[in-house]
Amino acid sequence: MARLEELATAAKSTMLKDQVHVLIENEVDNDLKFKNKFIELCLEVTATVKEMEDVIEGLERFPGNLIDVKIVRVVKRVQQRGLENETRLKITAANPILVWVRSSSSLRR
Repeated sequence: MARLEELATAAKSTMLKDQVHVLIENEVDNDLKFKNKFIELCLEVTATVKEMEDVIEGLERFPGNLIDVKIVRVVKRVQQRGLENETRLKITAANPILVWVRSSSSLRR
């Protein structure tokens, strides 16, 4: 009888091992998807900031026009926000644990 119990315990532990393995694979797949999406967002923000720089440079060529000056101010403010977002993304990329903690806590809500 002890041998049967031992075999039953061994079978359960093997099943548990397989379940943990599948769970870890799923977590790795999810992390990879999040990482790829994060990279896409970083590239998108970087491209937007670059476009804003080009617009500012183009508008600054005509400093005599009051409307252009106001547009430059607005675009510079928007660009600053874009740079702040880009910096936040870089900090988040450097600290993937923060991303995981934040995403986990947002899932609980």
